[in-house]
Amino acid sequence: MTDLQRVALKVDCDTLEGTREGVPRLVEILGARGIVATFYFTLGPDRSGVAIRRIFTRRGFLSKMIRSRAPALYGWRTMLYGTLLPAPRIGARGEEALRGASRAGHETGVHGWDHVGWHDGLDRMSREEVARDSGAAHAEYLRIFGVPARTSAAPGWTAGARSLEVQEERALLFASDTRGGAPFFPRAGGRTFRTLEVPTTLPTLDETLAWPSLAGGRPRG
Repeated sequence: MTDLQRVALKVDCDTLEGTREGVPRLVEILGARGIVATFYFTLGPDRSGVAIRRIFTRRGFLSKMIRSRAPALYGWRTMLYGTLLPAPRIGARGEEALRGASRAGHETGVHGWDHVGWHDGLDRMSREEVARDSGAAHAEYLRIFGVPARTSAAPGWTAGARSLEVQEERALLFASDTRGGAPFFPRAGGRTFRTLEVPTTLPTLDETLAWPSLAGGRPRG
């Protein structure tokens, strides 16, 4: 008898364009194949353009953007949000796409409020700031879906003792804040937290687009 392996598909939605345009298309593709996923939604301002500063603060960021063809992947408008263009509220302007994913039978959860702000600045945020950011995301989720979120995933797999403490207060079923390995109960700041952590183990879309075996987003051969 052969053991069956199951793959849990996780979709992190970081931008307004990806939420409004990409999510409905992905829901259609998955539906045609009978696949159910967990969608995590960023619900506050799309400040994707601010991430450009990572060129100076994160080694390898520029080469990653070049390999993944970021302008074509994300679109120029997205890459200017929060700088030359105002940062639109993703939850308010993309709520129909969010509800559509839920209506199609997919699990949904909170990815964050300000994705760039959390990803780049969590280590400098006070507990009060972490709680305010997380609270805004969960309040917007409740407004859109009418029920509290039961799962969350930190932007950019960025978590720490303060965020885990705030997260635990929501009594979630599970979270997905890390990469690699089996599910576990995270430990930080001298304590073990009770929210089960289910790590991401598969590569992201932009990582796969940078594989040498792909050319122009299409398999060779």
